[in-house]
Amino acid sequence: MLSHPQGRRVLWSVLQLTGLFSKTFDGTSGTYHQEGRRSVGVDLMLHAQGIDPALYGRMITERMDALTQEQARDRAAADRRQREDEA
Repeated sequence: MLSHPQGRRVLWSVLQLTGLFSKTFDGTSGTYHQEGRRSVGVDLMLHAQGIDPALYGRMITERMDALTQEQARDRAAADRRQREDEA
């Protein structure tokens, strides 16, 4: 899975679904559910890192690059809208 870009994108999506990168405490009993999901994410992350740390790192780098590109597109679109509004 880590050997292919599509597999790395799927794994990243699954890790996000588990709430791995989110806070889990919300002051309710829902915290237990959220922490259980996050625990699965931690296990998957550790397993992926154990299989191939370099490819796990590559997955993170690819995701950060994709986020940077998305942010640049969003800024460019906002700049275009602002110029249009000013015209």
